[in-house]
Amino acid sequence: DLVCFFISAGILFGLEGFRYHQMQQDGEAGEGFFNHLESWQFKSTLHWVRVIYSFFALPFMVFNLPILCSILTHTIPTGFNRKGSVVAYLLPPVDEEEYA
Repeated sequence: DLVCFFISAGILFGLEGFRYHQMQQDGEAGEGFFNHLESWQFKSTLHWVRVIYSFFALPFMVFNLPILCSILTHTIPTGFNRKGSVVAYLLPPVDEEEYA
């Protein structure tokens, strides 16, 4: 996840650095780089970089699927008791009178 973040941040800084460099060459840079961060172009680029970052998370979505999660991670569901201790996950007892 950290690598995906750095890739996304690199894309953002690369695109905005290139855009700011183009603005300087055209004489539209204005008062500085930080004023450029308030423009709609920067906000649009930030939105799309966030979308790209979200796409990087798609491969990890399979761990949220109930059947594949247990197969891929080889874990057993656990739970907490009322005192906060971790215990093996148990289903609540079933009343036999309800089903008789």
